Amino acid sequence: MNFKVGTVALLVTISVSLILLISISPAQAQVANCSNCHTDYRAEGLKPSLCETCHDEPHSEWENSAHARSLEPAKYPFWQTSCEKCHVEKEIKENWGRTDIEENKVRTEPITCEICHAPPEGGYFEHFGAGPHGNEKPEVTLAPENLCGRCHTGSHHPTIGDWNEYAKENFNPEEEESHSEPTESYAMEDACVACKSAEGGIKNLEKPEIYDFNEEELPLAANVEEWRITCAVCHSPHEAELRTENVTQLCSNCHNSGEENLMAEKPVPAHHNQWEMIQGSIWMEGESHKKLNCSNCHMATREYDEEAGIPAVTGHSFDVNAELLGSENLAKEPKCVNCHVDLEATFESKESIIEDKIAEVESLKEETSSALSVENNPDLVSTYNEGLFYLSFVEHGKGIHNFGKASSFLDNSSSLLGSAKAGSKELQLEGAQSQLKETQKKLEGKYGISSVIIAVIVGLIVGGIAVWASRR
Repeated sequence: MNFKVGTVALLVTISVSLILLISISPAQAQVANCSNCHTDYRAEGLKPSLCETCHDEPHSEWENSAHARSLEPAKYPFWQTSCEKCHVEKEIKENWGRTDIEENKVRTEPITCEICHAPPEGGYFEHFGAGPHGNEKPEVTLAPENLCGRCHTGSHHPTIGDWNEYAKENFNPEEEESHSEPTESYAMEDACVACKSAEGGIKNLEKPEIYDFNEEELPLAANVEEWRITCAVCHSPHEAELRTENVTQLCSNCHNSGEENLMAEKPVPAHHNQWEMIQGSIWMEGESHKKLNCSNCHMATREYDEEAGIPAVTGHSFDVNAELLGSENLAKEPKCVNCHVDLEATFESKESIIEDKIAEVESLKEETSSALSVENNPDLVSTYNEGLFYLSFVEHGKGIHNFGKASSFLDNSSSLLGSAKAGSKELQLEGAQSQLKETQKKLEGKYGISSVIIAVIVGLIVGGIAVWASRR
């Protein structure tokens, strides 16, 4: 009897305990425990070591980064006050007008998680206090004006100013291109997300192989918020480093045609084919010229000259600055001035040759198009389109990425377009001769042989004139 009563009591106790556990939500249970474990947060404020509890990989990337060592270049503890506003967490928050300044934290923390990941409305405890991963995510933005650009600015490191060409009054979107320029509305679609949006660009570079756009993980266009190529696309924020060590590979992740079999397919026009153009160039081969990557030409840099009051240049406009590239002030190696006396003149002479050839081929293209409008033969149209492919392949870069290939491709284009034009003229002549024969037959039946002879003579004269005109 006592055994049965004890068993019943045990079962009742277990049942009541289960009911109580079920009635308490996981979040409530977690909140009840958080303040017991996270006493350091209550006493000293949020620390990266607390974030590491759940985010160990981002933390390990951060702790070896320039951001984690931001006190070092500021010469702590002997720095000037002006350095603190971008090198010390608490001073950054004050400079940015943040309200989540924790008075109980030590003053000399470097750039930590909190700078880029602003707290939810209810504070960081809303993130890790509502369960093992929290319900409320810290706020983060991909817009550089609201994050990276608030420190990477000014005469010492004007990164945001160099990048944001689109905001300048003299920027002409019809003639210039910039990563800061918002994507055109027609390209705000799923097919363009990988290279026209920040969210897509980040996912694309998770698989940095050329032509692998990581399509299975790309966001839908409808879910994209930042339709510009911003800092976090090329730079990993936690590591404060480029997402790939190979700069040319990084750039070419988007600056490629998207066609692995481009030369077999020959699409018209050939889009964004800088990667394909640079293959086999002197810049890539490193034989007759030093081997270079994209940033050597597209990101010319200059150090800040405090005495002369000349601001630094970070190269984040990505424009080819021939004047700086050819000067002693170029900060990068190799220095072009070591070999090139006048780099600007060298660029101009090379580009003018290609520009002249492009103009000639463009003129031939118009003539061929006009001829094909009269004699629309499928084989000739195919030859014409192949000629357009080689022309469009060269047009964007004016040949400077690969002068030899550009010149050769323009020759190919000229030959193909000329062939299509000549073929069209021959078909027109054949048509005229066929029509002449029909006319001769009609005349012979109606007017006799003498009239036919006269018609033949006239026809020969007309035909001769036509042949002469076609060969001019």
